[in-house]
Amino acid sequence: METVKRPYIKESTYDGYMQVFNANIQSAFKELALTEIDSFFLQNLINVYTQSERYRTAKKLFNLLSPCFDYAVADGMIDRNPMAKVVIPKYEIKQGSPITHEEESKLVGALKETGNIYAQAYVFLVYTGLRVGEPSTVKVNGNWIEVVTEKERKGLKAKVRKIPIAPNLKRYLPLIDVEAIKKLNKQTVTAFERLY
Repeated sequence: METVKRPYIKESTYDGYMQVFNANIQSAFKELALTEIDSFFLQNLINVYTQSERYRTAKKLFNLLSPCFDYAVADGMIDRNPMAKVVIPKYEIKQGSPITHEEESKLVGALKETGNIYAQAYVFLVYTGLRVGEPSTVKVNGNWIEVVTEKERKGLKAKVRKIPIAPNLKRYLPLIDVEAIKKLNKQTVTAFERLY
């Protein structure tokens, strides 16, 4: 974890991996020697999580354990990776649901009636699909919006996305102060969302 993972991933990702290690891996292996761990043991471990529909945890376990065994094989400690035959079922990631037409109308109504900066921000977010932390990097360039993606890519250059200005956004853009939205703190915007 310290040598291979931490230098190349975000700190929050590392923290998540450490939680999985402490809660699910450390106790499962207790006093087992490396040579005592076989594919059946590992499949049973994964099955505990998939049977209780904790698919993400099962996937994280797989993603953490498999490279460890790869290193053990590379260093001649074992002959083969026992994770090679372990099966992880496919599952659909639960996505957020889009706002309803009623919610969209409510936001647009708040924008038209009050001009509230948060209503401006939310209408802008809805019609661009931006993450709440991305407006700070927005540049409106003709019929396009350019934004630096919020997803951190450790060791890589920031990725710029180009988003076409949708007709709905074009209609309300004169009511939106993009420069003011860029200065909003994302925690404040998120807090407003909970109140709204």
